[in-house]
Amino acid sequence: MNEPLTLQNREAEEALLGALLINPGAFAETAEILKAEDFANQRNRWVYEAIESLNEAGNSLDFLTLSADLERTGKLAEIGGAAYLVMLINQPPNSLYALEYAHLIADAAGKRRLLEAANQIAALAYSSQPYTDALAEASQKMLALGERALTFKPRSLGAAAADYYDQVCAASLSDEKMTGIPTGFQELDDILQGITGGKLVIIAGRPGTGKTSFLLSMARNISLTDTQKKRRILVFSLEMDEMELTERFLSQHTRINGQQLRSGRLSEDEWGRFTQATAEVGEWEVLLDTTPVLTPAQLRLKCKVQHSAEKLDLVMVDYLQLMVGGGRFENRQVEVSYISRQLKALAKELGAPVIAAAQLSRAVEQRADKRPLLSDLRESGSIEQDADQVLFLYRPEGEGSLVELDIAKHRSGPTGSARLTYLPAYTLFENFKPAK
Repeated sequence: MNEPLTLQNREAEEALLGALLINPGAFAETAEILKAEDFANQRNRWVYEAIESLNEAGNSLDFLTLSADLERTGKLAEIGGAAYLVMLINQPPNSLYALEYAHLIADAAGKRRLLEAANQIAALAYSSQPYTDALAEASQKMLALGERALTFKPRSLGAAAADYYDQVCAASLSDEKMTGIPTGFQELDDILQGITGGKLVIIAGRPGTGKTSFLLSMARNISLTDTQKKRRILVFSLEMDEMELTERFLSQHTRINGQQLRSGRLSEDEWGRFTQATAEVGEWEVLLDTTPVLTPAQLRLKCKVQHSAEKLDLVMVDYLQLMVGGGRFENRQVEVSYISRQLKALAKELGAPVIAAAQLSRAVEQRADKRPLLSDLRESGSIEQDADQVLFLYRPEGEGSLVELDIAKHRSGPTGSARLTYLPAYTLFENFKPAK
């Protein structure tokens, strides 16, 4: 019986095979989630089997070696000859999307196995064996299906402990003072020891407290203080366009306010600073994405494309509640919970920190004390649950440029408060400087 078209994805199969021929290095990632038997099309399955065979033997993969391997097994003529391989090379949309094609193929294969299991379970229901026996056999089939779908396999504590021991030994020999990426804010780094890979960090505050400015100031600090490492930072802004973000970076770096920059009315000294700052900012490894409507799936794809080209060190999202789930949800709270879980999963997958700005609920405005609490995170308690660290920006009344950054949650360390100085004219956060 032919499978329904929805349970096959011939285009993804052909695109993946072509992508692997163009970029053989992508096979290591796809092999973690995909086997030859996952291909619905027989000739595509044979081609992938040959690619697996070449990799297992430690041989290079290209048009000639793949053709030779298929010829050796008698499959080259079966797939349509070398012309079919030429077609695969010429038609893939983008070789950087190999992992995404693999996920599409694995998804379709999983659904085919699910349909097969459902048919087998239906047959059990009509069988003559007792209900409890049929249920036990049906449960075994579903458990086997679930185990196959697991992306992350369990590891022994002993193996994890050995890796951790190596990590601690490496840290003891290193000159680095921070275990994570230094934010450039001294009091904050003293508490957090930098922003660690695989963590979801939430930056929240009342309207006007400078959440966007804080993210951009941190990106600037990292770019300035880690010039040797050239940290790659991908900034997603769902509110501002590229020119607005660029203006903020240049205003921070030149200490010329944005309105003056837009007017072009600069003194000779300011023109010099502006010209120099433009050149310096151009050297930073900061990428800007200003897609106005963004789903977690789109965010993940964009990050994976960048990460496969060159490792991403940090992802920033401004801001979480402007994202959409990309599906149908019972209510907005459920949707936001889904988004926060996906951001946490992305951080783990990339092995890089994901820092997301977040709004607070109106509850904070109804209290006499406006200092934010974890319960004030808007629309979802799941944000607090998914986050590894939650930082609240708070401006005490009558304290001028002082901003307190409350570390309200720190999953693997202490909480506390760090002081910052905010210069609104330049939308810039700096290390705290007591008023003279």
